[in-house]
Amino acid sequence: TNCSTSFEWMCRELYHYSTMIHLLRKCFERGKEMLPKDPHMLASFLNLKLRDFYPNLDALCDDLDVNKEEILQKLEAEEYTYDPERNQFV
Repeated sequence: TNCSTSFEWMCRELYHYSTMIHLLRKCFERGKEMLPKDPHMLASFLNLKLRDFYPNLDALCDDLDVNKEEILQKLEAEEYTYDPERNQFV
């Protein structure tokens, strides 16, 4: 009976861990969807994140799993440029 109890406990724990991993993956996937489509809103969103949470654009892109070049191109089309010294799009 001790083995079956341990096995049941192990199965419950594995289920909880797999559920947690699934939820974390969903959060990361939603992170990409959360980026504003409008370039002006995107610049504002990124500037807030850069100011409050990230030391530079590379760290932000890595953490949010977004393509840095796509962001730069989208914002440069609206005449925004990334200033690394200010860590902001201007």
